[in-house]
Amino acid sequence: MKLILPLAAYPYLIGMILLFTLYLVVDVWRYRRGAYELTPGQIRRRVAAAVLIEADLLLWLNVNNLMMGRPPQAQLLYMFAGVLLLLAPLFLAYREAVFVMRQEVLRRRDHLQDVTEKMRETASRGE
Repeated sequence: MKLILPLAAYPYLIGMILLFTLYLVVDVWRYRRGAYELTPGQIRRRVAAAVLIEADLLLWLNVNNLMMGRPPQAQLLYMFAGVLLLLAPLFLAYREAVFVMRQEVLRRRDHLQDVTEKMRETASRGE
């Protein structure tokens, strides 16, 4: 039987699974320790994205075991599901980027209002 995924890909997949597990553990640890200034929604999005990516990597790691000897349609459907599963973390990353951008815009607006208010105060005092 011909392998769907070459054996040379296994060390890469295992390394990526370990990398995302380490990322997830460190991210949650730093959040719980208070080292991050993240909202609960941000940490939930990060954890959900990492878990989805790990699930996808596990799907690809098991493709040869689960799909060997199956019809080509089932193999394509399995691979399509594996690729489709990666769209959810992309959407979560997009939402995270929009959230961070919105926070930065609000922070800059508040800073600009403070500077403008201080300038008006100094101008009204005649300094």
